[in-house]
Amino acid sequence: MKTVPKKFADHARYRRKNSEHIYANAEDYKVCSNCLSVGFQRAPICPICHSYRWYYDTEVVKMIALVTEGTVLPFTAGVAPRLRSE
Repeated sequence: MKTVPKKFADHARYRRKNSEHIYANAEDYKVCSNCLSVGFQRAPICPICHSYRWYYDTEVVKMIALVTEGTVLPFTAGVAPRLRSE
């Protein structure tokens, strides 16, 4: 059985730690409605796709934090599933 490369494992721990922090402090973050990147509340536009539309709901932030916790590869514009606002 192959072992996971050290850099990959380190990055997975880093992503998990960041996701846990975002989940615990969801009120400090918001989620881009275009690419689902997590950004600070004070960010005027998304640093990834330059959108200016955000989900401010802390439950959305927590959901994205939980999804990305188990993902080593980053979610980027055009790859992440979209949320339907109704």
